[in-house]
Amino acid sequence: MSFIVGANEVNACYQSVLRMQDMSKIFYVYCAISAVIFAYWLKVKVEDPTFPYFENSNPVLKIHTGQIRGHPLKTENGKSYYAFQEIPYAAPPVGELRFQEAIQPEPWSGILDTTKNTKVCYQKKPPLDDQTPDPRENEDCLYLNVFTPKLPLEETSSLLPVMVYIYGGIGQSGEPTEYNFDLFLEQDIVVVTLNFRSGALGLLTTKDGVFPANIALKDQNLALKWIQSNINYFGGDPSKVTLAGHSSGAVSVGFHVISKQSKGLLSRAILQSASPIAHLGITVDARHNAFAVGKALDPNFSFTNSSTDLLRLLEMFPAEKIMRTEIEFHHPMIWMQYASQDWIDVVDLKSSVQHLPCELKVLGDGADHASIYDMSVPPHLRGDLPYNVPANWTMTIEDPIEKNAFLTGPFHDDVKDGNINKVPILIGITDEEMIGIDLTPEMAASVDNNITCIVNSKANIKEENKLAFATELRDIYTKVPFQQNMTAFYKFNSDVIFASALIRHADLHSKHAETYFYQFSYKGHLNGLLKPLKRPPGLGRNGHCEELPYLYKYRWDPDVIPSPSDILTRKRLATLWGNFIKYANPTPSRDPVLENKIWPKVTPNELNYLDIDHNLSVRKDPRSYKAWKQRLEKYLEHPITTY
Repeated sequence: MSFIVGANEVNACYQSVLRMQDMSKIFYVYCAISAVIFAYWLKVKVEDPTFPYFENSNPVLKIHTGQIRGHPLKTENGKSYYAFQEIPYAAPPVGELRFQEAIQPEPWSGILDTTKNTKVCYQKKPPLDDQTPDPRENEDCLYLNVFTPKLPLEETSSLLPVMVYIYGGIGQSGEPTEYNFDLFLEQDIVVVTLNFRSGALGLLTTKDGVFPANIALKDQNLALKWIQSNINYFGGDPSKVTLAGHSSGAVSVGFHVISKQSKGLLSRAILQSASPIAHLGITVDARHNAFAVGKALDPNFSFTNSSTDLLRLLEMFPAEKIMRTEIEFHHPMIWMQYASQDWIDVVDLKSSVQHLPCELKVLGDGADHASIYDMSVPPHLRGDLPYNVPANWTMTIEDPIEKNAFLTGPFHDDVKDGNINKVPILIGITDEEMIGIDLTPEMAASVDNNITCIVNSKANIKEENKLAFATELRDIYTKVPFQQNMTAFYKFNSDVIFASALIRHADLHSKHAETYFYQFSYKGHLNGLLKPLKRPPGLGRNGHCEELPYLYKYRWDPDVIPSPSDILTRKRLATLWGNFIKYANPTPSRDPVLENKIWPKVTPNELNYLDIDHNLSVRKDPRSYKAWKQRLEKYLEHPITTY
């Protein structure tokens, strides 16, 4: 009996050991699985770009193409933010990629240092700017910068609105490091700036696919796609991207609003002092201009050569040489001389002068400009009355069947009919865009002597109606010749070149999406882009781009001390722009800084606008637009591309 009991105890012990071994195996398996899960979690924790890590104080992120290292900075008021500078958004556009649409960059290994700006695209600077070459100029230039006040350190971190800024520069100069965005970073807005090709390298086209059109816009479009894929890693919200720009940058912004190629890439837009429906934004003879570059570089090159011949020729020359080449445009161009340093650099075709509708001899220092090109430039062109001429390198209407066609027109009718990206826009003007231009009675006389020269050659107006149309336009401003009323001449030019198209754009866009229009009328110590000149009475006080120092410290004179009123105006502008970026509404609630004003939208029936002066005023019907609209609707025929 005892033997049996002992055997049972041994068997029970044996079974217990077996169970322990099974549990041990389970435990080991559990530990192994846990280790794998932990290792995977650790790997994800390190590699997931939502969770950056820091090397000392420098953040390291992983975006789609690799890891990047940024660095911490502070705004002028001491707010901390992180800067990631010179991130490649495209492959270098060199070699066979020159003149071609940008493509995605190759991934890289290791950590890419993105803590400084060492490259900008080649530029052709305005004549009165410092002509010393920028050592950063490089054909390999397709990079962008991201400045973020907050990185997403936790999965639950809320994403911030994004502002993407496109600089101006008449389509052939400019670069993003000229601007300061502290006022936006201090409002918890992520800011993106970018380089893009311009001038001949970005806008030369033969309109047959060999040189694709509108490369500058397509560079920007690729950058916007990069932002959609990557901005969340920097704490930015890809569903709240505001595209903003001034002057030619605003023209680009407007084209992205119009083009279906940019659908879904922006949620709001800001256009300062330029619109794509203005007549200066389009080249009328792009193929001729492209071949003129070849002819200028090689006198033996002929306009009868093929586009492929031109491509082979231009591939032989360095990018700088192509960018700096002066050409004779098929259509006459102008020097647009801002009174201090901002010029639009354009060339006149000598053989075309005899065909110009308004004629006058070169005045004053214009002889020097004429001698540069060995040609006689009538002063109404030298002196900036570009009624019929686009600025040097501009955008081109493409055939809709072309691969990746970006602009197919007609732009005015696209906006009118809602064939656009229906996003809210903030759009506006200064109170006298052309006050920085030195207009003279002689220039006015040249217009008076042949008034039809003010009719844009791209306007779809019957020839027999042009005299009546031009006369009625002048009658809006004066019943006497322009040379007898220079105030009227200035106002007319501010409207014909800038304001009327901008107001028209707002009027048309308001039928499809929220639209806010402004006029910048404040004159303070920071309005230093244009030096004071003697002007006739009764004009506004701010010329083209004079709001930029207040918003972006653009060409800010460090010797100028802002007055309390200047500081308040900066804060007001930043608040209005910042609210629009965040809420698609510049005044979502009443704010004492904004005098508790509510900025009303433009509606199809009311042209409301905010006048930004020492005080803020809500007004209706800016400038002479109502009279313009009446006459243009009387004479213009569809299709309408520019206004």
